[in-house]
Amino acid sequence: MTRDELEIRILTFLRESLMVGADVRIDRETSLLESGIIDSYTMASINDYLAKDLGIGIPPDELLPENYATIAAIANLALRYGRP
Repeated sequence: MTRDELEIRILTFLRESLMVGADVRIDRETSLLESGIIDSYTMASINDYLAKDLGIGIPPDELLPENYATIAAIANLALRYGRP
């Protein structure tokens, strides 16, 4: 899976599982935290998605706001711990 495909899967997860509407503009550099799209609960949900659906185990100590700040940051985190 390429970085672009990974970012698309993360965005799709946000839109479908977390009910982020299509009317909300999100790209790879959108500040997810500042815009209120995600919070600490959502970060844990994303972490669970990465583990269960993509087989990428992220250590609990990596549940830091900066690792989930943008789709690009989440993809970087996922790529550090395993390629889907």
